[in-house]
This record gives sequence, structure tokens and C-alpha cells, in this order.
Amino acid sequence: MIVWYLLTGQKHSLRVFDSVGIMIPGAFVAGSLHLSSDAYGFAAVHVANICTIIYLASIAR
Repeated sequence: MIVWYLLTGQKHSLRVFDSVGIMIPGAFVAGSLHLSSDAYGFAAVHVANICTIIYLASIAR
């Protein structure tokens, strides 16, 4: 949502913010048992996610 705002200047509705606000803690709870995995794997996944976010926001623009 932040990248989308930075690229397009469009803001999301309060309902979208609420939905994302519920999903983020849920993702942390769901992944909490896997936090003992290696840091390299997590870093690779985060880099891939950031690249995907930028790519999708760019083509939607």
C-alpha cells in the first residue's frame, strides 16, 4: 500500500486499511513457529516480495 501510494499518489479507503491491519498480525501469528529457520531464506523471500510489490505496482500504473 505504501509503494502504491508512492507510485500513484492514490490513497486506499479505511476498509482496506482495516483489512490489511487484520491480515498483518495474522500472518505473524501464522508464521511464528517458523521463525527459527535460517535468516538467508527469510531475506531471500523478503527481497522477492519487495520486487514483486514494485513490479505489480509499476504495471498497474
